[in-house]
Amino acid sequence: MERRREKREMKKVFNALIIVFIICFAFVPKSHAATNYPSAKFVATKDMNFVAITFDNPNYNNFYVDIKIDGKEFSSMVYDEAFTQVVMDKNYPVGTPYQVYFKESSSDDGVLIGESKIASDYESGLEFPDSISEGATSVNISLSDMDVAMWSGIFKFYAEYKGTKYYSYEIGTTTNIDFYDLYDGVVGGQTITFGYEDDEGNSEVLGKAKVKDTTPPGEYDFDVKETTIRDSYVKGTVEKGATVNVYIGNKKYSANESKGSFSVKIPKQKLNNKYYVEVIDASGNKSKKYGYTIQDIEDNGLTANDITYKTTIVKGTVKSFQAGDYIKIQIGKNYYTAKLNSSRKYSIKIPVQKANTLVYVRNYDSQGNVLDWISMRVYTTTYVKIGMTQSQVLATAWGKPNHINKTVNRYGTWEQWVYDDYQYLYFENGKLVSIDQ
Repeated sequence: MERRREKREMKKVFNALIIVFIICFAFVPKSHAATNYPSAKFVATKDMNFVAITFDNPNYNNFYVDIKIDGKEFSSMVYDEAFTQVVMDKNYPVGTPYQVYFKESSSDDGVLIGESKIASDYESGLEFPDSISEGATSVNISLSDMDVAMWSGIFKFYAEYKGTKYYSYEIGTTTNIDFYDLYDGVVGGQTITFGYEDDEGNSEVLGKAKVKDTTPPGEYDFDVKETTIRDSYVKGTVEKGATVNVYIGNKKYSANESKGSFSVKIPKQKLNNKYYVEVIDASGNKSKKYGYTIQDIEDNGLTANDITYKTTIVKGTVKSFQAGDYIKIQIGKNYYTAKLNSSRKYSIKIPVQKANTLVYVRNYDSQGNVLDWISMRVYTTTYVKIGMTQSQVLATAWGKPNHINKTVNRYGTWEQWVYDDYQYLYFENGKLVSIDQ
């Protein structure tokens, strides 16, 4: 009897639990039966009339998100995207509270998934490269999910290179910008400016990146001027910020240039000495060592007075003077030397010489380079006169002719001596009979 009563009581309790469960389930709206709602992040600022929302786990397709603010409600349908923008009727002031609701359908009351306030500004997660490889034909910009939600459909990003803007119209967490017309890519040392624009042409610069220069300077990327025996500097032009090294033997001479031209001080050199130039650009790329040769000068304007059979001092001048310059006179195997000074004049004592003796006057620098030279003959007079023999004429300043026209017949020998500047001497049987000047 007692056992039957216990069974009846247990059956009543079980039935009561079933009724309670049915009642509770009946009062839960069908659209809210699931509890794994999307996890969302959202932001809105005083400068925009929408709330940007991203979803970490959008397990739903074709759902709605509502924004409730200042007694108003605004809605946006979400398909299969991980972000959306809920557009409001205006920009709201900083501090205005708003709520975000998830809805499975437009008729659903919605479930509160978050709330916040209108912010003063937005801190972007945008990242662009600090440097770009030389030769690159595209560049990537990294954005956060919230950046994509904020800017998609509103802005287009650009990379400006040498005054041309290259755009990316599709914004994603990795946004690619192609330099579509740069077949060889961007050039090292240039700067690329990143920014974004809206549909009305308003833009903002976000940052800049340098194109990394990885190409060493070539032979035609710098210019070395001719270096002569009179030069104490190797000069030329080069890209700004470069270092120029000049190698002579086992010595190195350097200069750092920032203005696009260089001037490297070197010791005075002998004619035909070799030197090598190496350029290191601002990015540290080093060129080959290119060889050059010390060149001669055209002349140094050396002069000397006429030397007669009575002359004991030779005087003259030069066009330019540098410390260590000197003059050396050679007469046969004998040498006579004098130093030059800043007056560019010299005076050298010599013994009296015979007519037609050959005299060499040479101008040397401190390295023994011959800067200029002249040769002359010792003569008796500077003039000729009728009746002179050919030997006497040869001993004058007229000296040997450039050419001789000779006629011989039974009456004798006639000669025409041809000199510079249309000057002529005429001889009959070895005697001067006519002068044509």
